[in-house]
Amino acid sequence: MIIFECHIIDIAPTISRLLNVPMIPPTGKTIPEVLKYTKKKDYKRVVIIIVDSLGYSLYMHLFPIMKNLNELVEKGLLFKCRSPATITSPAIASIFTGYPPDEHKIYSTADIYAERAKDSENPKLKSIMEWAYLVDMNVSVVIESGGAESF
Repeated sequence: MIIFECHIIDIAPTISRLLNVPMIPPTGKTIPEVLKYTKKKDYKRVVIIIVDSLGYSLYMHLFPIMKNLNELVEKGLLFKCRSPATITSPAIASIFTGYPPDEHKIYSTADIYAERAKDSENPKLKSIMEWAYLVDMNVSVVIESGGAESF
């Protein structure tokens, strides 16, 4: 298992580079270790599993009994990420957009709905999934119901 430490705002720009998804460059930067690890491979998909409420320490403690998740980790990369927020909504928004909370201004699920209501056809802020969808990539999100609708 390869474990990288990074900042969560670097995930979206790294995926953008890895899959050649054009996006307006966010504050986050690409993660050099990922680009080095994937250098000679042609990736067509990325799976992000966010172990939010579980927490990294508890996840590592439960690692031996979480067989399906472990299989994915063994075939991919595991990140121990620094978060710019201590609550879920702004942290998830940072992962998906590449911006810290003081730039994306999403502190609750309701915030993204309010932003979308301003101009749903051209929102000020797009997630990496939206950027990928714009170039005809298949995209899906599995998340609690209110949050899934927002992203």
